[in-house]
Amino acid sequence: MARYWPKEQAKALEVAREIEQEYYRVKMLWELAVYFPELKEEAIEIARSIKEEGTRRRVLSDLLPQMPQQLISKVLDIAFSLPESQRFEPSRLLIATFPYLLPELIVRVLEKICSMKDSYEKVNLLEELAPHLPSELIEPALNIARKIDDEWTQARALSG
Repeated sequence: MARYWPKEQAKALEVAREIEQEYYRVKMLWELAVYFPELKEEAIEIARSIKEEGTRRRVLSDLLPQMPQQLISKVLDIAFSLPESQRFEPSRLLIATFPYLLPELIVRVLEKICSMKDSYEKVNLLEELAPHLPSELIEPALNIARKIDDEWTQARALSG
């Protein structure tokens, strides 16, 4: 109803900011961003602060289809911010971004994958990224796979 009455938009925003559960607060702020575009940044920052990794990944993944590239870049920053030892949910978030990445963001992802120490994680991410690689980035991805020390993991990367 807020779309019909500007006065109600402000009330809806007030109510949305008071929602206790962060997941629902982020989703509502994102919906209201139609009227208040600056809310997209606010929603991403609230999502970033969610402590429970699964909830943070789920809400950010839900928003990806409507997210502009500069905000997808912020989501990549969130996914990259945790240490490798805590990568399960961040990797799932990173994988969720793959269908929406432009080539310059894919380059960032490849650089991050290259810097990872965990070869198993590298292979998982390369396998997930492969269908989304533009032709000019296939060779750099293969070079990352070729540098994996463990022969079995390298073979898996190159055959996947």
